[in-house]
Amino acid sequence: MNTLIINPGSSNVKFSLYENDSVYMKGKIEFDNKIINAVGKSILNKIKKFGVKKIDKIAYRVVYSGKYKEHCIINSNVLNELRKTTELSPNHMPQTIKLIEFFMKNTKAVHIACFDAVFHNSMPEISKIYAIPLKLTERYDIQRFGFHGLAHQAMSEKADASKVITCQLGNGVSVSAVKNGKCIDTSMGFTPLEGLMMGTRSGNIDPALIEYLCRKEKKNVSEMIKMLQKESGLKGIAGESDMMVLLKRKDYRAKLAVDMFCYAVKKQIGAYIAALNGADCIVFGGGISSNPSIIAKIMQGIKAKHIVYDADEQEVMLRISRRLK
Repeated sequence: MNTLIINPGSSNVKFSLYENDSVYMKGKIEFDNKIINAVGKSILNKIKKFGVKKIDKIAYRVVYSGKYKEHCIINSNVLNELRKTTELSPNHMPQTIKLIEFFMKNTKAVHIACFDAVFHNSMPEISKIYAIPLKLTERYDIQRFGFHGLAHQAMSEKADASKVITCQLGNGVSVSAVKNGKCIDTSMGFTPLEGLMMGTRSGNIDPALIEYLCRKEKKNVSEMIKMLQKESGLKGIAGESDMMVLLKRKDYRAKLAVDMFCYAVKKQIGAYIAALNGADCIVFGGGISSNPSIIAKIMQGIKAKHIVYDADEQEVMLRISRRLK
């Protein structure tokens, strides 16, 4: 049984090919200026060069689940539902859908959606529902869905502890509180724009600031949301979204951006220590976590065992694919 795992991020696509439990190959393709179909062709070419002729299943990390509450096999109806979510996650869903369309057209595999939000379904209402009129919550299914769920699940399993705080630190950033293997809170919300300062995303701001800036800058709401998605966060403060580049710079703006980032993560960890009534350990995953100076700055003054590793959600996706036939 050959299973291809596809993990589309906001700036790259990670993939791995398994034969049962054994990994044939792994890779990552940056796609800043590439057509997504070219990424798909590149993955298939690499697989063919490796001598693999048949792919039985393809499992995709899908950021938005729409109306689906569980992982599922993808058919035309599921794909149509996923297309409706692109406006809520413009950094992820358009390329994810294009990749699914490409592989559905060019392979005879069973296609499986592994939804980020499923891990966060266990959150109680007190951490899931916004303090807006409840009739609007019910009418439009507005809630804090949470994201990076597959990564947070992988990290919490790695910790093997009762009270765990998981931190996914990449271009997108989120922190989750996990108790006895179940998520009880997470920093991202209705969209991946909520939460902490990220590479190009602002994270939490005063919502009234959007209307204020629309008037001052003579922009509409869509233009302002795009600015918060693409031109804010580390990039907004220091003109650069890559943390590793910022750490090499010595100027004030770069230092300010790094300090703001570490403070935001540390503050969120503190909130979840309170929510969990203490934490057994803190797990860091994602590219930024590979830098020890960042982790040291975040952990300064926090008393908890911490683990630093690159969260590999691909094995979680493999297990999901086995359950779906």
